[in-house]
Amino acid sequence: MLQYNLGQPTNELSIPNEGEYTASILNIKAGKDRDTVWGTTPSVVVLFELDNGQKVMQSMLMYVGKGSLLKKLVELTLDTTEKEVNLYQLVGKSCVVEIQHFHQHETTYANVVDVFPLSEQQI
Repeated sequence: MLQYNLGQPTNELSIPNEGEYTASILNIKAGKDRDTVWGTTPSVVVLFELDNGQKVMQSMLMYVGKGSLLKKLVELTLDTTEKEVNLYQLVGKSCVVEIQHFHQHETTYANVVDVFPLSEQQI
């Protein structure tokens, strides 16, 4: 028998405050293809753990160009000169993330809007 307990405590993710946090990459997985002005573009979903223990997932488009958050994340965390990288190498790497809130349909989302090397961490 497969049972589901509706009386269990609600498991809601807490939304971190806006700001900059030191973060570690816990996981990365393939995301959904997204329709963009450049056509169908694949994406990945990156799971970050912030220095306060909170977790944030961020979808990132897999394109190379100005403004690519994924490209910036790869360049600042992986020490490589290779033209192709295995994105699973990001797991365990650390950086600084900037969190901003996005409000839609009475729900607040925490988005990673920028990433920085640990050397730019504010003391």
